[in-house]
Amino acid sequence: DHRDLHSFPTRRSSDLTITRHIKKMNSLVILGFVDSNRQNKAFNAAAVLYQGRVVDIYHKIYLPNYGVFDEKRYFLPGKSCPVFKYKDICFGLNICEDIWTRESPAKYQAQTGGADLLINISASPYHQGKLSSRIRILKDQAVYNKTIVCYTNLVGGQDELVFDGASLVIDYKGKILNRAEQFKEDLVITDIRISPKNKKVPATKRIVLRSPDFHSVECQLNQIILPKHK
Repeated sequence: DHRDLHSFPTRRSSDLTITRHIKKMNSLVILGFVDSNRQNKAFNAAAVLYQGRVVDIYHKIYLPNYGVFDEKRYFLPGKSCPVFKYKDICFGLNICEDIWTRESPAKYQAQTGGADLLINISASPYHQGKLSSRIRILKDQAVYNKTIVCYTNLVGGQDELVFDGASLVIDYKGKILNRAEQFKEDLVITDIRISPKNKKVPATKRIVLRSPDFHSVECQLNQIILPKHK
């Protein structure tokens, strides 16, 4: 199941340029951006691009509203919790806060959806002790969900916020396999050994999440099969 870029509304010319480049590659690309629907409501989003197509767009489900975060003012929460299957590998995609607690989209992607790998894209600002806190949370998620966690974090400055990077790859035993530089742009390439769970899951399944602010969030857990190489 995959969709062409033009089947999504309100896409910009820059999106078309990106997908033209992706058409020349067999790589899978995950791209963070602000999405919008036909009612011009905004979502904190990540597009899965493969073979020149938008395979799916994930909308962040848990929207933080504390400290420097005010996401509920700008965004609507997502309603879909996808896992993607390519050959024998199954992976889940989520954004930042979606992996911070055990009762999270990440949990259902791994434990119900059978994801062997969790990919989390994040813009997590720095404060003293933040890196050790992140590592503790991500190690716990990897062990609790028996999955590999690939966490990629923004680096750079934005107004009064500083994003420190330090992206991580953690195996299902909680061991750090690789870590990017902190406070510097970096490119990290990691070989990972995946033992597929080969879990049979329904094409769609209704789930109810309990968000960190104790609200119930109803979502659809769905499996998306990526096309093989052309």
